[in-house]
Amino acid sequence: MSYVNPHYVRAITAFDLDTDIVNDPKLKEIIEVAQVDVNHAIGTKVFLEKVRGIDDYRENNIDGSNTNYYVQYSWDWYFGDLNDDGALTVADVEVWLYDSTNDIRSLATVDSIDERGMVTLNSAPASTYDLKITYIKCPVSIETPHYLVKKATGELAAAMAYSGVQAREYKRISMPGLSIAVTPKAHYIYRTKYEETITRILSRKPVVIKKPTEESLLSPLKFVQSL
Repeated sequence: MSYVNPHYVRAITAFDLDTDIVNDPKLKEIIEVAQVDVNHAIGTKVFLEKVRGIDDYRENNIDGSNTNYYVQYSWDWYFGDLNDDGALTVADVEVWLYDSTNDIRSLATVDSIDERGMVTLNSAPASTYDLKITYIKCPVSIETPHYLVKKATGELAAAMAYSGVQAREYKRISMPGLSIAVTPKAHYIYRTKYEETITRILSRKPVVIKKPTEESLLSPLKFVQSL
């Protein structure tokens, strides 16, 4: 899957990047490469984070009955695309089980994930286990790609497409004692736009979800009014 399609990239360029310049199959390949760059630019990898209690709501009990676990950045950040396939799936979170009785590590089976940082396992680990989670934290949603994620991917794909074309069109005017390079600008323009969009994404403050209270859970209307 991809965050954007060829039509979106062509629209970014006001359709100057038409099929005579690059056809759809090639542009799709360029998009796939671009979105990997975007993922690494906006996401931060959290490697083997130990599961601990966070608050009264996110207790993260490892007791043989609980299957839902929250990462430390849950609610404030989103899960990112760990495997760079353009979609948010259970493959984007790795949960490792450490058995304290025999020092054996095994990979748990993830049943589902919530993009705001909750992982549901297909079976509840016993209290003898420690859990560690590897994932990407991201300031914006990639499950339903945020418009800035789509914009960045489209701009980088356009820049990459133009760079391939314009590399063949690079010209140099030479005269005795003078050499002037004439460099096509489209690649530079869209690369600059991409970098500006990435800066906008990284400057965004994560939206903090207000921790639900017992009163708010019993009275949804009062909770809404308090926001």
